[in-house]
Amino acid sequence: MNMFYSANPMLILFRMETDIKYMTMIEHVYNIKVWPSKLKDRVYIAGFADQNIVYLDGGVKMRWVSEYQLGIRLIDQFYLVAEYRINDLLPSGNYGLGYGFQYKVAFK
Repeated sequence: MNMFYSANPMLILFRMETDIKYMTMIEHVYNIKVWPSKLKDRVYIAGFADQNIVYLDGGVKMRWVSEYQLGIRLIDQFYLVAEYRINDLLPSGNYGLGYGFQYKVAFK
């Protein structure tokens, strides 16, 4: 399927100097190779979504932090990337778009 998915639970996280003092998180991570045989492993879609269960004085809330990335391999491990981010933990300005270059270091 040319795809990778992983769910990583973190039972409790403590935060300093914020309104949210502790929370539970499940991190969802994925990577999809786009037409790997035809494009010779040059294009991928990857990202993560942190599913945060936040414990507040008024109850429990669900907050998300996520990133969606499109990468195009130019040479070797050097990529052109564009990404979109959402951060529901921020009170405002919680959407962002970024682009640039990425060099992947593979550990074997």
